[in-house]
Amino acid sequence: MADKRWDALGFAFSMTSAGAIALSARLGAVHFGIRVSASLKAYSYDVLLTFTNQKISVFLRRICFSITARCGLPVSIQILYNQSVIEEAEMEFREDVRPSPIEGTWYNANWVRLASEIDAYLQSAKISPDEYEGKLVGLVAPHAGHRFSGRTAAYAYRLAQNYPRKLAVIFSPFHHYTTAELITTAHRAYETPLGEVAVDTAALSTLDEKLKASGLRLVQVAEDDEHAIEIQLPFLQYIWKFPFKLIPLMVRSYNPSVLKQLATALYETIKERDFLLIASTDLSHFYPLDYAETLDAEMLKRIKDIDPEGVLKAEAEGSGSACGAGGVAAMLWTAKMAGANKAYILNYSTSADTTQDRASVVGYGAAAIFS
Repeated sequence: MADKRWDALGFAFSMTSAGAIALSARLGAVHFGIRVSASLKAYSYDVLLTFTNQKISVFLRRICFSITARCGLPVSIQILYNQSVIEEAEMEFREDVRPSPIEGTWYNANWVRLASEIDAYLQSAKISPDEYEGKLVGLVAPHAGHRFSGRTAAYAYRLAQNYPRKLAVIFSPFHHYTTAELITTAHRAYETPLGEVAVDTAALSTLDEKLKASGLRLVQVAEDDEHAIEIQLPFLQYIWKFPFKLIPLMVRSYNPSVLKQLATALYETIKERDFLLIASTDLSHFYPLDYAETLDAEMLKRIKDIDPEGVLKAEAEGSGSACGAGGVAAMLWTAKMAGANKAYILNYSTSADTTQDRASVVGYGAAAIFS
């Protein structure tokens, strides 16, 4: 499929759930931005002003940098530049494999060392799969670099090791600015040092058709820098050790109606398949440890209650926080359609366990949902 670049120059102001204030500009498929982050009460706003300029040409591809200046207690200023190729046409898939933007930084690029590290994380997860009854329907796992959140993620995957599946559906946020609410890949496969993971292109096409009946659609992205789906794949590749297919869903919407429609269309697409649902999310970001633990406990409570409305409400009100709250809610709604009726919090940690910095932490949680 040919790349279709945006013809618009756009500016956006937003305050994210982590208290990040962003002013961003979009030129073609190029995204420039300035972000000011502060520990503020959680709100979420997006305002976009665009105009068309057919004379704009874009020659730069796959360049990304971030300059951060600290200015006072919980505040940081970032100057950002990022570009992803957004596929706006009817759903088609490229023949190439998505290049990894994070191997060698977020996780080990050497497959032998990566496998060894994952094995060590799994061995450190003190969990007995025999304690959990029923069918495993879904997981919640963090998506920071493995050295920060790998030990917590391992609790989820140590449990999933006993439940191999032929299809993994991963819900994640999309950490870059776009007006699209529901995003998936334009590539035929993802790749890690442990090999390729084929995208279930047929299932995605079916899902897109079902969404269109509700006035929604999946927007495809190519050569993206999103880490939250890829970071889960080495764990799945290691624990299952046989080929499985992937449905990657990057969710920017926090609208319950949109997320319920996504869940309904997805369940109708995969209900006869041997699947596992995975919500990729971290919890609160950059708060002092004691406050972060309060926020995270509330969000984990909503997850344990299998309460997608509660997850979204906690995010909106600021009583809890998860950067992938939209994806978590969509996963929980889908899991409930699959008969989910009980959930367990498997592990909780923060970045302070690695960095020893208690003044500004990121929370990580692992959970399992059973029917």
